[in-house]
Parts: sequence; C-alpha cells; structure tokens
Amino acid sequence: MIAEIYFADRANCDICGGKARGLSRLKYLSGSAGARFQVPPFFVIAAGEVTVAKLQGALARIKGESGCRSFAVRSSCIEEDGPTNSFAGQFTSYLFVEESQVGLHVEKVRHSVESKSIETYRKLKGLAGSGPVAVLVQAMVDASVSGVMFSLDPVTQKARPVISMVEGTGDKLMAGTVSGETLYIAGSAPDPGSARPTYLTEAMLAQLLRALGAIEKHFGRPMDVEWCFDREGRLFILQARPITTVAPQSTVFDASNIQESYPGKTSPLTFSFARKCYTEVYKSFVLLMGVKPSVVESRSDLFEYMIGYHEGKIYYNLGNWHRLIQLLPLYKSNKGFMEQMMGLKEPLPKEPQAASSNFFCKLGGLFCLTKILFAALTLPLLKRSFERRLNLALNIDRQAVKNLSLTELASLYLSLESKLISRWDAPVVNDFFAMIAYGALRKSLSGNKKRMECLPFYLKCKSAVVSGQPPLLLKELAGLISRDRELVSLMESGKTGAARLRLKQHPEAERLYCLYLEKFADRSLGELKLESACLEDDPSVLFSTLAVLARTEKRAAVENPLPPQALEPLPWPLALLASLTASLLAGRENLRFARTRVFGLVRLIFKTMGKRLAASGHIEQPQDIYFLTVDEILGFIGGTAVSLNLAGLVHLRKREYEGAGDSPLRLTFCGAYGDRKEVPTAVPEEAVKASPHTSVLVGQAASAGICRGRVRVIRNPESEALQEGEILVAERTDPGWIVHFSLAAGLVVSHGSLLSHTAIVARELSLPCVVAVENATTRLKTGDLVEVDGRNGKVTILEEAVSNLFACA
Repeated sequence: MIAEIYFADRANCDICGGKARGLSRLKYLSGSAGARFQVPPFFVIAAGEVTVAKLQGALARIKGESGCRSFAVRSSCIEEDGPTNSFAGQFTSYLFVEESQVGLHVEKVRHSVESKSIETYRKLKGLAGSGPVAVLVQAMVDASVSGVMFSLDPVTQKARPVISMVEGTGDKLMAGTVSGETLYIAGSAPDPGSARPTYLTEAMLAQLLRALGAIEKHFGRPMDVEWCFDREGRLFILQARPITTVAPQSTVFDASNIQESYPGKTSPLTFSFARKCYTEVYKSFVLLMGVKPSVVESRSDLFEYMIGYHEGKIYYNLGNWHRLIQLLPLYKSNKGFMEQMMGLKEPLPKEPQAASSNFFCKLGGLFCLTKILFAALTLPLLKRSFERRLNLALNIDRQAVKNLSLTELASLYLSLESKLISRWDAPVVNDFFAMIAYGALRKSLSGNKKRMECLPFYLKCKSAVVSGQPPLLLKELAGLISRDRELVSLMESGKTGAARLRLKQHPEAERLYCLYLEKFADRSLGELKLESACLEDDPSVLFSTLAVLARTEKRAAVENPLPPQALEPLPWPLALLASLTASLLAGRENLRFARTRVFGLVRLIFKTMGKRLAASGHIEQPQDIYFLTVDEILGFIGGTAVSLNLAGLVHLRKREYEGAGDSPLRLTFCGAYGDRKEVPTAVPEEAVKASPHTSVLVGQAASAGICRGRVRVIRNPESEALQEGEILVAERTDPGWIVHFSLAAGLVVSHGSLLSHTAIVARELSLPCVVAVENATTRLKTGDLVEVDGRNGKVTILEEAVSNLFACA
C-alpha cells in the first residue's frame, strides 16, 4: 500500500495520529492575533510505503517554507498525545536528520512501535495492540534554548505554570540526561522561591506565558507544551498535549449554611424545585449585574449545579459559587465576603482558577461595575417593583386552588416560574449588597477589638423585620386565652381539633388567630421543604407554644452588659456603613419571607397534585408526590415524561431515601458523583464529642446580652417543646423555629453566622445568641445551667445536669 502524505491543513485526519492533530491545531492557533509563536512546517506520512518522489517533493516544500537544513523525524501514533494516554518518550524520535536520510529514519520510527517499553506501557494502561503509526517530518529548528512548560503543576496540581528548560535542543531534558532549570510561576513572574532564569529574558518569559495561556484556552484543559527559541529569538511551539497526570476534577459539597433552610433530609421534589430556583435566580442576577447573556448561556455547567443532593441532604456546590462570583469584578475581595455570608466552617480547599484579565475582560468588568453601581442606587425602586409583582402573583384564592385540575395546577405553577422565580431580582441583589457591606464593615472594624465586640449592636436595624412580628402576635393572643384553662389544656395536650373549636368561642382571639394564619401560615418548621406541613394543616407546635405563653408570667428582662451609651463611637463613614449594613440585613430577612410565601403556594399546588394523582391511582397516597421531581410531574401532565410509571419511581426513591444514613457537613468527590468510590471527607455532624472537661464553649457572638438558664437541646422541633426561660440549643434553626424563639431566654446553635436567620431574629428580639458553637448539642445537655454571653460569643456551663455528671464520671 502506497502511503499518503498530508500537510498541516489536512493533518486533523484520524490516520495522521495524535501528535499531528495537535500540531495542526497549533498551526491554526499561531495565525490568530496575540498568539506570537510559530510552528515549524511539517508533513505526515500515513501507514504504508512512501515513494521516493512523494517524499522528495514534500521535503522540498518544507525547505522552501522554512529554509531549514535538516529535519526532525517523529512518531504520530493514533493513541499518542491523547487526554488519558501520552505515550511520552515511548516512540523513538530523530533530530537533525539530513535530507538523504529521512526515508531511513521514517522506517526506524515505525519499527520502534515493537519495542518492549511500548508493550509494557500498553499493559500498564490496559490498552489493546498497536494501531497504524504515522510518521511526522518537521523542519528542524536550531534552538538556543528549549524546554517543556505545564499550565498546571503536574506534581502538586496547583494552578501555577511550571517551566523546565535547557540550553540548546530539548532532547537532553526529555531523556533526563540533564536537569536543566525549573521555574515555578506566580502570576506573571517567577515565584520568589525559584531561582532567576539563566536562559530566558523577561520578554521571552512573557512571550512563553502568553503562548501557554492561549494554548490552554484553545484546548480547554491543562496542557503540556514543548517549545524552543531559535538563535534569532523567535518562539516555536513543537508539541502540545493534555496533562494526563491531572487528577479528576474534585467537587466540594458544603451544607454549613443551607441546612438552615433545608434541615435534615429533604425530599426529591423539594430538591428539584430548589435547584430550579437557584438556577433561574442566579442567571437573572448576573444578567442584572452586567454579565453578557452569551456568557450566561454558555455556563450551564455553573448555573445548573449551584446545589447538590447527597443521601437526602441538600448541599452548596462550593466550586460553582466561587465561579459565579468570578463572573463579577473584584472576585478576590468578594469571595471572602461570600464565604462569611454562607457561614462556612472552612473555605474551599482549592479554588477554581480565575478567569484571565486581558483588556476585554477588564472592559467587561468595568461595564459590570457600572451596572452594579446602578443596581445599588436603584435598589429601593427594585424592591418596590418586586413587591408589587409578588403581591399580584400571590393574590390567589387558595381555597380555589384546591379545586383545580392537574392541567390547571401545572399552568399555575409555570405562571409562578415565569412571573417570579425567573425574575427574583430584588432579594438576590439585596443579598449581594448585604454580603459586600457586611464584609467591608467587618474588615474595617477588625483592627479594633472593642468595636468588633460591638458589631452585633451595630447590626441591629432600627426598622422592624417581619420575623419579629409573629412573637408579638403570639403574646397578644396568649394574653387573650390565658384565663380559659380548658382551651390552654387542649392546646397543651395536642388535641388540635378540639382546641380549634374552643378557640372560636373567643371572638377577639379567633380574629387574631385568623390574622396570624393569614399572614404567617406559611412560616412553619422547615418552611422551604414542600413536604412540611403548614400551620393551617398542623397547628400543634403553634398551639403548644401558645399554651406555654398563656401559663407563664412575664419573663424577666435580659441583662445587657453593654448599654447603648457604652457603644464605641464610630467615625461617620463607618457609622454610615454600619447603618447601611443593618438596613440591608433587615431587608434580607424581610425579602426571605417573600420566598416563604412563594414556597407556601408551590407547596399547596403540589399537595393538590398529589391528591389528584392518588385519586386516579397513579400513586398510592398523596404524600408519594414528594418522591417525584418537578420535571417528572410536569412531564406526566404535559406529555414529555419518558416514564409514566410514577408509582414505580416513588417505590425506588423511597428505598433510597429511607436507606440514607448520617451525612457529613462537607464532602469531596472526584470525577462523576455516581462513580465515587468513597466520600469520607468529614465525620457526621454528631460524631465528634467535645471534651467533657470543657466549661466554656466558644462560638461567634451574634446578638448581645447575657442570660442564664437551663438548657433545652432540641433536635426535632415538631415533637420537642421548649419551656419559658430555657436556653434553646440546636444544630441549626430555620425561620419556622420562630415559635420556639418566643419562649427562649437565649439561643445557642452549632452552625450559622452573623448573617443567618437565627442571628438576625435574635437581634430583633433582643435575645442573647451565640452561633457556630462546635458540638453544642453534644457537649450541652438538657438541664445544664449555663450563661450565654452573646457579646463575647461564650457559653459557660455553671452547673451540669445530674445525668450529664454521671456520663462524665
């Protein structure tokens, strides 16, 4: 068979092999603006016998293009230079080959495929026998300095370029006969720990790094690049292949803060709806902040995976949150603020590599800054517009919703998606500015210990937050029913039906109760979980709280060790920043209630759908709908479902859901989630025990004040009750815990931050609060007498409960 010869413009053909394909792409790239490198002219001889005439013609063409005096003869196997198999150094290459000897060396390269080393390589990599070997003939460059550069450290996996070089040609470096020089690059210059380069000028180094960046961007992955400079100082790229030693991409899931919204296990339906919300909300957010629509559309890998699902628990996908912030200007400043806002116990171990900062990126960043400034100035208008749209969309007769058909319910849901979820602008923009303001305030105060101690006071907004209203209404309602001991007993004993009938005998109390349900029926325990019951369906926790309030005398005032006059005075710029931060945080809490209302209506829609599907026999009981996803339900209704066996899907999901065990707060996996071999990057939340000898627990001060009382550790807020004046201790709380806040003298939680719901509401209610107390629920026991210092972030055990003493003995 007569071998064909291919030049660079045709070298992407499969029969030309991996090295030739890579060089062909490099040749194309070298012609683009800003690349500033050359690729030596080459041709490829496919498998078969090459005629002397064809070979001489091809060599003459190469000599005419480059003026070279000799050639490099190299292999270009189909498997070579791939993303998983490099075959680096396995095939023999020949340099400075005279024109008359090229044919002989082509045959030598082909015979090298039969070497023992290649056979061993294939066995180690689990590869089949050899395929055809094409041979690449390239103009030889008379190099002054040659080397290899990696766009990512192949040893440590750090996102930094590494350059190894040697004087003259690079074959000595590849063979390992000389060590050469190695540079580790930090930014655009050698790392301070690296020696200064002997063979490269600053201009040459800059040219190399520019070429490396262009090549990595073009191939879309970390690259291993062979290069040289000729005697005239021109840069040539000789080869480029993916770094095959790069570890699979790791993904970090973290549940530190999101568990406040979705505590414990969460149903597949809730996760699927929450995921849709995160996708649409943050797409609209970055568009509002000036990110180009084309960029947003190209980043489905980011927006579609903002959150993850493991063993029935919802997690933040931390890498994608960092990538989201990278789309906006000032990433390095904002990433720290974001981590504070998310209440992370520890930052992301290895952050995604930031985008390049060329002129066009900087120009886009300037446009984003302009849009961000505009959004800041118009935020009040944005809020008012959002509230009008929200009230219009939610102005629905909920009793009428219960009578809609499946198709009507689906239409109502899709209407909510288009009117609200895809246009969730004001809440997310307010959150963004709250994150920046809080981060800037905390950074500004960090150098002054006294001012830092006063931070919770500075964050207490003068305007009320909506979460502070329920306790006031409950106290007023409790006062109206306190003399009706029979009603209080019915509420206390959990006889909700009888209690509801008895309550109707008190017109004013009934009016106030209906007003509470009208405003806050959706504000329940686990209110963002669609499977959670709203207060209208299950008022038992509300009634038990009312019973305790009705039987309890007025609580003693909280001891406040830092009266307003003792606050460290702030210079007016800091005072203005503190006031702005407090206002944004209050707005954040109020706008989160808008989310509660939307989730409440969505809960009603899917609950009604569950009844319809159960009645028609497609699922066994209405509650089974929570084991389906939004797309599966809408697909069943609209005709896009790939399976109509909803009962079978429910059965499968129930088995997985019920079999899920304790999940860690943080987990890391490499590659595909479903292919992970193990996920033990953190122990389960309750597994770590604090030392029994610790008398002072330290967390983050969240709401100032000092209180003393007995501890009540609550793990299940639906079945466990708090008594008036007790210290509420929990892993975390969500907005539905507000009924328990009404009875608490102070709050201690294992997770959270100054920006969490727990902290904001505690400040509004003037409850001493310490968050982020590690192992609070294992070290503190129900009955312990403690002092909570919400200003200094300390919880002191004054007296341990008897059972606790026995346990420590």
